[in-house]
Amino acid sequence: MEDRILEILERYGPLTGSQLKKKIDISDGFMLWKTCYQSSHIIIHKIGRRYLRLDKHLNGYFRLSPSIFREFLDYSVIGLVQDREKILEKALFISNQMKVISRYKSSLAYRLIKRIVENMAEGEKVSEGCCFMIAGDTVYNMAHDVPRPEKSTGILVRGSDIDLVVVGNEEISPGILKRLDDAILKEKMNLLRNPHIREELDYVVKDMEKVHSQLRCKNFSDLVACKILYEAEFLYGSNNLFYSIKRLLKQKGLIQRFKKMEEEAEKRRKDYERLLIECEDKEMTSECIHMFYPSEELDEFDY
Repeated sequence: MEDRILEILERYGPLTGSQLKKKIDISDGFMLWKTCYQSSHIIIHKIGRRYLRLDKHLNGYFRLSPSIFREFLDYSVIGLVQDREKILEKALFISNQMKVISRYKSSLAYRLIKRIVENMAEGEKVSEGCCFMIAGDTVYNMAHDVPRPEKSTGILVRGSDIDLVVVGNEEISPGILKRLDDAILKEKMNLLRNPHIREELDYVVKDMEKVHSQLRCKNFSDLVACKILYEAEFLYGSNNLFYSIKRLLKQKGLIQRFKKMEEEAEKRRKDYERLLIECEDKEMTSECIHMFYPSEELDEFDY
């Protein structure tokens, strides 16, 4: 297989893992990844960053995202040793492209939320008492626009979804939160069905009582919800509520906890990568499989 990979890279120049996999027309992704990493003639340049992902299938419930194979497919440029400059040029181009896409998705979310709030009868109260946060790939400037089917409808959407968390303070009644939720849901469907947009919006609307309950981390789903609050960035609404939530995360020791998880996940990732390079496909344990292949993300926005 190595000779075939080298031949393709010689002919086409540096490629992403997805491009290489398509050109070599192989179903065994593990063998492709392993061959590239074992070859002394190939350079693999990674793009973007790794961040914490909670995964209930793993011991300790955490790993790094993207997974090893998804990082290879979507966030790596593979090329020949003699093409180092071309590899770096392509990696920089893709990195800049992801930043542009991330900014676009964030801007789209901002405009959508601003319009929703301004059209509500209680708009001023909502903007003062609710905090709208953005999370997911967009926060890390790693959003992409590769078409993929939306899970519930099968409609092709443009890459990474837009993840929103909405929290209302004690002054916001359940009725107002319900009307806000309904308005966001309507816009979610419009984004999905509009052929000129085709973006997937995942979101959750909750009050501070729910946040305080989740901060106790009584179960896995609470931990997931807190991890999203930890990584989320301010988008719209109440700055005071946003910083209040961040302070609560710190007071509960969760920021330090997630940072320690990320450090441990980085060490574990390196160990698994070494193990996978040395092992045969048939020797892969279930934990190795979950570390290597992209797993379906837990439906975090139920929380």
